[in-house]
Amino acid sequence: MTCRSGRPLFLVGFMGSGKTTLGQALATSMGIPFADLDDEICRRTGADSVNEIFARQGEATFRALETETLRSIVQASTDDRTRLKAGTSIASKPGTTDTVSQDAPSVIIACGGGTPCYADNMDVMLQGGTVVWLDADEDCLVRRLTIYGDSRPLVRNLDLEQLRRYVHQTLAQRSDSYGRAHARFDSSRLEDAEQVAASVRLFIDTFISLGS
Repeated sequence: MTCRSGRPLFLVGFMGSGKTTLGQALATSMGIPFADLDDEICRRTGADSVNEIFARQGEATFRALETETLRSIVQASTDDRTRLKAGTSIASKPGTTDTVSQDAPSVIIACGGGTPCYADNMDVMLQGGTVVWLDADEDCLVRRLTIYGDSRPLVRNLDLEQLRRYVHQTLAQRSDSYGRAHARFDSSRLEDAEQVAASVRLFIDTFISLGS
């Protein structure tokens, strides 16, 4: 499967699956814009973080904002999308950006872990671009969330055993939604710059047509 040319590439998957890490590296490697959906929601609402939105307005309000922002990005013009901040590469050095053919996506969007599971978000993404599920095993997700979980409102107050149960149960609930993606990519190996670089090359070789 090759990404749809000139259309958004949506990265979906559980929190901690590496959507932002891989998405930023891919975007800079290919010289295209990158957007983190959570960051875009915060930018549009003036909130400092998703935690702030959850705390002040609740999850229902956040989910409504998420759907509204997603639709806005999908429907935006090419000019609007190119104003989104490009990703910062940890996979390639300045001046070594790959040349991409016309088959490249217009923008890479890292979605929240729950984005595909609410409203008609997954249908919007499937119709509007290419959706790839970044899939990492449960142990990998738990390990990453013990390090970076403070910024995640749904897991920030869980101890290790509670976190393991949450990941296991919630991943089981969401797998059907994630499984609707056009393709699946193993994102378990993103632990250092070398692994990220290798994953970028594999992703591009698998899903993107590079220009010669």
